Amino acid sequence: MKACETVRYTPAMRAEVGRFLNAAYADLCALPPVGVEGPDYPEFTEAGLEAGEAQGAETLLAYDGGRLVSAASWHRADGEPRGVIDFVATIPAHRRKGCARRLLGACQESARGQAVERLQTGPFVDSRYEPACRLFEASGFEVREPDHMNTTWIIDIGRWTPREPPLPPGYRIVSFRPGDEVVWCELHRQVFRGSATPEWFMGRFGGLPNFEPNGWFFVEHDGRKVGMAGAIVWFHDPELQRPSGALVEWVGVLEEERRKRLGEAVMVACLNYLKRRAVEPNCIVTQYARQPAVELYKKLGYRFVRECRTYVKALR
Repeated sequence: MKACETVRYTPAMRAEVGRFLNAAYADLCALPPVGVEGPDYPEFTEAGLEAGEAQGAETLLAYDGGRLVSAASWHRADGEPRGVIDFVATIPAHRRKGCARRLLGACQESARGQAVERLQTGPFVDSRYEPACRLFEASGFEVREPDHMNTTWIIDIGRWTPREPPLPPGYRIVSFRPGDEVVWCELHRQVFRGSATPEWFMGRFGGLPNFEPNGWFFVEHDGRKVGMAGAIVWFHDPELQRPSGALVEWVGVLEEERRKRLGEAVMVACLNYLKRRAVEPNCIVTQYARQPAVELYKKLGYRFVRECRTYVKALR
């Protein structure tokens, strides 16, 4: 093959491309893990590439002296004028030589030819991974809704000192009990303007083998639940032998009950629980737009780790 020759992927290349992607993303996978529900960046497999083919993915490869050095793939979202970038990868020795940028440009031109109006990254881009961020920004992509993207924060639970939740008179912290999924969903709808149902809750949390009711808390006042949070210990293995980390989720208080430190109180209850579990890492995910929440987490000892960015570019 010629130097830096661009080749269109075929299914016969699955094994080669799978090996290449795992090697090219080795430095990304080596970042300290903060994804607790599963590996941050699972390995690429031939089955995954085959699934991309079935989705209509268009994959381009760059070879230098017969060696695969860069790859990029995108597909059109069903029924939408939107394209999704599945991956762009270059082996470290060939970065900053324009290989990935040329492939990304070819993906954009192909998308334009199919009347795609905008192209965006599919899996989020970890802000810690400079090669990807640098590539997209140099190619005219921008971070979509930066104030509303997810950000990950970590606390060193070993340094947490258990304490009494700061509750006003008449308020108390109670743990989740059987049947509380109904009131949890109602509170969720009021606080987060969501559409959670008991069936969703059981499928997402309550029906899982790692569900521990003592890690889910409510703030209660006069028998009414007015605040909520869940401290979840996750496991990568189905036997629940090796905890992969912990995550506090769905921290919220009814609007009329705010400014009483109830969010802090329920967070303290979660951190006291996680201190007993002694699992690392201990994360929380929030958005910059939730400024009071960000300030509370910083006050409790959380530190910023990463932004989960979606890059997007208008093509028309």
